[in-house]
Amino acid sequence: MKAELRQQAIRWNLLRFAFKQLYREWKSGQLWVLTLALVTAIASHTAIGHFSDRIGRAIASNANNLIAGDLIVSSYRPFEPTLSEKALAIGANVAEKRNLTTMSSANDAFLLANITAVSPNYPLKGDIQIADALYADAYAVKHPPSQDGAWVDARILTQLDLAIGDTLRLGNKDFTVTKVLIQTLDSSGGFYNLTPRILINLNDLGSTGIAQPGSRVQHQLMFTGDTRQIESLRTALTPLLKSGERLRSIDEERPGIAQALDRANQYTGLASLVALLLAAVAVAGSGRHYIQRHFDTSALMRCIGASQAFTVSTFVIQLLAIACLCGLLGNLLGWSIQQGLIWMIRDLLPNDIPASRFNTVISGMLLSFIMLLGFTLPSLIRLKNVSPSKVLRNDLLPLPLSSWLTYAGAVVLIVGLMWLYTGNLTLTLSVTIGAAIVLGVSILMIRLLYQLLGRLLPYFPNVMRPGMRHFLRRNWTTSAQTIAFGLTIMALMLIFSIRTNLINTWQTSVPLDAPNHFVINLQKDDKAAYIEFLHKLAIKETPAFPVVRGRLTQINAQPVNEVVSQENQDHESIRRELNLTWATELPADNRITQGSWWHKDEAQPLVSVEADIAKDLNIRIGDQLTFVTGAKTWQAQVSSLREVDWGNFKPNFYMIFTPATLDGLPSTWLHSFYLPKTEKHQLVDLVRLFPAVSVIELDIVLAQARHIINQVTLVLQALLLFVLLAAFSVTLSELKSSLSQRIREGAIIRTLGAGSHQIRLAQWTEFAAIGVFSGMVGMLGTDIINRLIYKRLFDITYESSLLMWITVITLSALIIGLLGVYNSREVIRNSPITSLRDN
Repeated sequence: MKAELRQQAIRWNLLRFAFKQLYREWKSGQLWVLTLALVTAIASHTAIGHFSDRIGRAIASNANNLIAGDLIVSSYRPFEPTLSEKALAIGANVAEKRNLTTMSSANDAFLLANITAVSPNYPLKGDIQIADALYADAYAVKHPPSQDGAWVDARILTQLDLAIGDTLRLGNKDFTVTKVLIQTLDSSGGFYNLTPRILINLNDLGSTGIAQPGSRVQHQLMFTGDTRQIESLRTALTPLLKSGERLRSIDEERPGIAQALDRANQYTGLASLVALLLAAVAVAGSGRHYIQRHFDTSALMRCIGASQAFTVSTFVIQLLAIACLCGLLGNLLGWSIQQGLIWMIRDLLPNDIPASRFNTVISGMLLSFIMLLGFTLPSLIRLKNVSPSKVLRNDLLPLPLSSWLTYAGAVVLIVGLMWLYTGNLTLTLSVTIGAAIVLGVSILMIRLLYQLLGRLLPYFPNVMRPGMRHFLRRNWTTSAQTIAFGLTIMALMLIFSIRTNLINTWQTSVPLDAPNHFVINLQKDDKAAYIEFLHKLAIKETPAFPVVRGRLTQINAQPVNEVVSQENQDHESIRRELNLTWATELPADNRITQGSWWHKDEAQPLVSVEADIAKDLNIRIGDQLTFVTGAKTWQAQVSSLREVDWGNFKPNFYMIFTPATLDGLPSTWLHSFYLPKTEKHQLVDLVRLFPAVSVIELDIVLAQARHIINQVTLVLQALLLFVLLAAFSVTLSELKSSLSQRIREGAIIRTLGAGSHQIRLAQWTEFAAIGVFSGMVGMLGTDIINRLIYKRLFDITYESSLLMWITVITLSALIIGLLGVYNSREVIRNSPITSLRDN
């Protein structure tokens, strides 16, 4: 019993002594550098985590407005009620839509139209754009037509000579035209369904009699809910799907927007990794300095009778307390920063910003403990096994194997946390391997540069030699600072360069003058007059594409249904006619992945196939494809597979042929142009002069795409600010880590007669040299990691720039020089006797 009470008393005395010492250090200001570095590191990490997670989920949810739901199940057969029942049981919302093509009639005229019948609660997300008259201003509504009413495409009004209030007949039922249908955001963004649309209430579909057994009707169920409900719904519906039923999201429905969101997610993941990297660098530097400052304290404690266990336990308790406190403060500060930023830019963001999730708080706390203990325990392990006399003489042994294993364990835990946090193993490994390569190459490069500078030192101007001698004498300290600053510059340049390239790519894909009108069914005989009409209006001409309608029927003389896998039997490309074209040159936004493009005068019947559809239909290089156009059957051999940028809002085609292949087949032309809103009335003259053409307006789609891209761009700009915050913590900790040594050396030099001007010049030279070396390390790391991740993760080509190297190295020398001299002002400000006594 006495022994147990004694142990409790020892533990209580240990805790009291550890916290008493910790409080004393806090009051003296010795803890400020470490705590500020750790708090800033955790704050930048959690701020990026909260901000990117919340805004990313909000933008992704907002992007789902484009497909009127979070998930869509589609089929050409009616659904079993099980799907809707399962969704309602989970708590999700369900809407229904059916599409089919039939004849519409009015005024003794007929026109083929795409009929869309929707349930009364459609759309679950987004809105429908309608107008009160032909070419009038559009406005948004969140409900479908009432029963007996129809909203019709402008092309139906012009071709059937209808006006608002007139009667339109579909099958057995008459409808009153109540609005002009401008756009439903879940309508296809491509150019494959070119028939004009009519929107009616689903309750009216049965009375029309147009959806008979055997009719080709596309059925769709749309679902919405919160993140948890959608994830549960996807898991629950997948095993219930029958053959021909496909579960899709924004990724499949709008690949262009999905690509922008995916790149933004990759970027936020990279920003998170960079913040973690900078946090590790900051805490490693300040933690190492903190332990080194306590070497003498530990030796004195052991000299007056404290055991090794008591001494080490004291520091461990202090480090645990610091990690806990900094983790809490960093989480609070990070949450406050991102909340304040969201409040400041709330008018530019989606309306409904989801709440923060707790996983970011947990990762922030874990990061605080892992980094602080991981980068300080190795020094404590070394200290434990060294006698006090050697500590006081600064005669420490090299780090033992156990210390290096502790460092390695900390690095592995941080990499694991990176992977867990980003959920992207490729990105995590790319950054980790790249950073390791940069670290190894940088150490080798720095050692070589030190040797070179040592030989060149006699040739430096006299005013620079003292500073360079300081730089070379403290080679291990300056090497650590150079690497730390270099990694910081690398991180900033990574984030800055990728952000700039992504924004430029998006702005190029949807410029302000992007074509917002597409003209289809332009006849060959009308093409010259049509171009002349555009020139009179000063409308910039864009390339026109020939279009031939054809259905793929066979692959290598086998029916296409026998070649395609069961899951792709209802693929749209084999259930309808395709828009085919010919070209002598590869389109600008296409890239050959297999095979080769043909020569300009190629006479063989060849075809280039889009890579994704080739994968779905099991099409390979050399396959013979058979098509049917009208009553004519014709063939072409696959010569290449292409990647297509579906996000460029330009005409894209699954199949491109040599001109000789489609020679003699009936064709029309597809053309696009930009027409500002103030000139919309010109469309009336266009349709009147060329009654065979159909004009498709894409203003709504382009505006929505620009809105999402602008929001994503804003997120990227904000993330750069957070990374700058993390970089600040590195800079501060590294400059403060060597301050006491500089103050002591400065006092000795001033005692020996050196003036303030000489010391300041030496400081300028030393810190500028660190800045030059750091800039070189940073740019080297930027080039290495960018070459690893640019193409693989962002599908962007990276090009190194000599001008960027020169600019970054120059700025690095100036900024680190200025900050270093300013931070070291105490060397000159304090008297030598005061500095020596304090140190």
